[in-house]
Amino acid sequence: MLTLKEQHHAFISATFYRELRDGGFDNFRAAFLRATQKYGEERGGRMAQRAIRDGRELDFAAYRWYGEWAPTAEYLQGLKGPKTEPMEDGANNTYKILDCPWSDLYLSLGLLDGANAYCSVLDVALARGFNPELTFLVPKTMHANRDYCIQSQVDGKMGAEDAWGPRKEDNMRDWNYHCAHAYWTYAKMIRAIYGPWGEALDAKVLVLLAKEYGQAAVEIITGYADTDFNYI
Repeated sequence: MLTLKEQHHAFISATFYRELRDGGFDNFRAAFLRATQKYGEERGGRMAQRAIRDGRELDFAAYRWYGEWAPTAEYLQGLKGPKTEPMEDGANNTYKILDCPWSDLYLSLGLLDGANAYCSVLDVALARGFNPELTFLVPKTMHANRDYCIQSQVDGKMGAEDAWGPRKEDNMRDWNYHCAHAYWTYAKMIRAIYGPWGEALDAKVLVLLAKEYGQAAVEIITGYADTDFNYI
């Protein structure tokens, strides 16, 4: 049975970007950025709901602890070195990202511009969805030079408050869920902006997903068609 992974998730957003760009859609970059922001904010919002339920302050310690996904075993086994590296930055939690399957996938499709667009807003939107009073910065992306990204959680330095134990399994969501969330958020936004032309693009993304990964991947995505991703 097929289980979706990081590369499927990256393929979905990258394909939306490419089809918007190459399909002659007016103001395509703004549409893609808006859909990416909406996706990040919804995911951050679910994290916040769980933290509030558990009586946690919506700080960066909780933001880290209530993250909904973990790297797949296949991805971790393929790493040739560390995934991240901390940087000294006072009270901020600042780090380099040294390996990224999203960067790999976008660049394999020749989408340097799409990779920069996606990463310029995704994690910022995720933090904003969790708590709009937090400041998350992405001063550098890895794509052009194939070196590293820099991300910074302002006033979010790691400390004793991070030692809450392992993440609860029921707070996590698998990659099938996250891939479906990505597809349906982009699809609904593109339909809202472009009407029937957006609907045709959404359908094409599923055709391309099937071509790349098989019809089973599409069946997983369409199985979440009626899911409300805004709430836990």
